[in-house]
Amino acid sequence: MIKSIAQIGQGQVSAVVVAALLALAPLAAAQAPVSELARAEQAVQEATAADADQYAPELIALARAGLNQAQAASMDRRQRREAPALALRAAADADLARALSREATAKAELELRRSQVQELQQALEAAERAQEQERSRPEPLREPEHELLHDPQQEHEHDAAAEVLP
Repeated sequence: MIKSIAQIGQGQVSAVVVAALLALAPLAAAQAPVSELARAEQAVQEATAADADQYAPELIALARAGLNQAQAASMDRRQRREAPALALRAAADADLARALSREATAKAELELRRSQVQELQQALEAAERAQEQERSRPEPLREPEHELLHDPQQEHEHDAAAEVLP
């Protein structure tokens, strides 16, 4: 007959719980390195995406080597306990490489913007100088209005008509 949990003795329950924990312990231990390894892999990928190969090549190489060590340790039963620490170190190196890469990218962007601002300031100053020179020029003398209304073409036509008349 099957006993209910209430009918099982205190000592028997403890033994069952301990046996279950012991059975699950290797699984839990195996999961810890896997999650640390996954985090390290993600950190290396993010650093690579942030151009760490260009801006922090030594550090990203160190992170990749650390990740490889952590992966190898996770496969070796004797070194499995070291895998999480190795993975954490690789993730930290990759995170630092990513941060240095982002800093370098931001500095380059800042220098580009400063250069653009300087070019715009120089163009503005040149335009202001040209405008000031234009204002400081004396105005040309104007001819009287009656001469401006005089059309030389009409005068020529008038002379031709006078010659035709006797």
